[in-house]
Amino acid sequence: MADATPNPSDFWAEYEGEVPVDLGHGFTAYLKRCLSADEAARCDAILVAPIMKADPAERTSTISTDVQGSNMERVVLSLLRWDLVDRSGQEMPLSPEKVKRTTLKALPEPVFKLLLDKIDELNKGRSPEEQRSFRRED
Repeated sequence: MADATPNPSDFWAEYEGEVPVDLGHGFTAYLKRCLSADEAARCDAILVAPIMKADPAERTSTISTDVQGSNMERVVLSLLRWDLVDRSGQEMPLSPEKVKRTTLKALPEPVFKLLLDKIDELNKGRSPEEQRSFRRED
């Protein structure tokens, strides 16, 4: 039996496209199936960039990371579209990017977390076991 020639369409189909997320009450958001390596690196760069805050009165300084900034970047890069409207029934805009960030900041925290959790799930990759057994059968 000859080895099957890999089909590049099968490979890319696993990572491209969009995934619907039920926001509740009939609203749906659509996320990228997977961030690119460059997009993931942008999010990581925000997370690992140290934020130093000095307190001259106490003669202390603290270093922290911008977890919220990294999370916001992941949602900004992943959220493609949605049908969500505000309280008056007006579309909640997602472009340009500055407006998209403002819109996302206005979301209830559980909705933002729902999007973030789904993004984490979509971008976790396959386990070693899944990687070994992954094979598309025709």
